[in-house]
Formats: sequence, structure tokens, C-alpha cells
Amino acid sequence: MSSALSISLDRMLPPLDVHAHVDPTVTAAQLGTLGSALVFAVTRSLAEAERVRSRNDDRLIWGLGTHPGVSDAIAQYDGATFRRLLPDFMLVGEIGLDRRVSGEAAVAVLHDTLAAARDQKRISTVHSTGRHTAVVEAVADSGACVILHWFLGSSTHIERATEAGAFFSVNAAMSDSQITSLPTDRLLPETDFPFTKKAGSRLPGDIEVLERRVAQLLGLSRDSVRQMWYLNLRNALKAAGCLDSVPNALMKPLLSA
Repeated sequence: MSSALSISLDRMLPPLDVHAHVDPTVTAAQLGTLGSALVFAVTRSLAEAERVRSRNDDRLIWGLGTHPGVSDAIAQYDGATFRRLLPDFMLVGEIGLDRRVSGEAAVAVLHDTLAAARDQKRISTVHSTGRHTAVVEAVADSGACVILHWFLGSSTHIERATEAGAFFSVNAAMSDSQITSLPTDRLLPETDFPFTKKAGSRLPGDIEVLERRVAQLLGLSRDSVRQMWYLNLRNALKAAGCLDSVPNALMKPLLSA
């Protein structure tokens, strides 16, 4: 089966990346190198989010985040500020827990950001390195709709997260078994740029290598995989209650899938 993507579908459904790191000072010229890709650009701190909140980038959907692996971001987190900024963002991210930063403060930040996302009907992209049990239980307790990014939890964790309504974003650095262990109707694509450059994601939105692999693993065409991404994203945004608030650049492909 050919792994080529039809030109007509590529125009209707551009490459999708639901988790990438983009510098808040990125220029229009630099964004031009991303082509037609639609990218969810996460921030690592409230200070970073403040810098991007007034940007109007057609192909980027910025997230409001507090990265769990950045101790300064956790220490400087303020719930009132997070809630003040949240109406300016469709996406919450990157939030979660990380084995490198322990303590009650990190757990409190995760619970607070998930509660705010649930209350203001936002979808969240969540990090869980080394803390799968605690993250999955926090997600289940919160009732928020989340995308667990680069999730490497056990089958028990996957089952619990799926029961809680979570989606999962996968990337080209993950193994075949890690990708296929996740429910197909909850899969979404990510690059986590720049952390997957060695795996073939040269830029945010560069999901070609990932799409080819997923097509082969699932026995599908790349056209079908691209449509699957958008159908799953539409379901995730609907579950979060924020489908009506997506920007026009994203709404058109969501309706075309």
C-alpha cells in the first residue's frame, strides 16, 4: 500500500501537531518554514504565556502552560494569574508531573490547572514522565479532557486513562509497541519538537515519518491516518467543550475530516 498522501487531502487537512515547543519570539519568516502545518505550541511558564497571549499566528495555537519539569515555573505559579490568562487560550499546556521535580507544590499546580481547564472548558496537553500513576489519577479525579503526550505508562495506566476520557499524542521517537498499545480512536500526532529531531521531526508540524509508520502499523493509507487525526481531535475538543472556540484555521479542516 502506498504511503503517499494525496495532494487534495493535504490541502484540506494540513499536517497536524498537537504538542511542540516554539520560541515565544518566533518571527513570521521562521513560521513560514513550517508550511501549512497546524501546530499546538505549548509554553513552559506563565511568563512565557504572557509573552504570546497577544500574538495572532494563523498556523499556531498557543498553550497556557506551567511545565512540570521546570522548577522555577512551578515555584512561580499563581492560580489567579492562570485563570486570568486562560480566556485568551484555547489550549492548556504544557502541564503535568515530572520525576525531576517532586513535592506537594507540583501536585497542587497540576490539580489546580486541570480544575481551571475543566471549569473554563479548555483541552490540556499533559506531561507524565516518571509519574504515570499520579498523573492518570489526577486526570480521572478532575474530570478534565486531556491529551497525554508521549505517554509511556503501563497497560493498566492506559486503561484507566482511557476510562477517564483521555486522548494520547504519539511521536516518531516512540516504539511501535508503544504506539500500538494505545486506542486508535484516541490517537493524535505530535512532534514534541525539538526533542524528536533525531527521530525525523525536523520542525514543528513535521509528522511525515510518524504518519508513514502509523499507516504501516495500522494497515491504513496515509490519507486515512490524516483523517483519523482530525476526527480524533474533533472528538477531543468536543469532549472538552471548546469546539466552538477553535480558530478558523483549525475549524475548516475539523469540519472537512
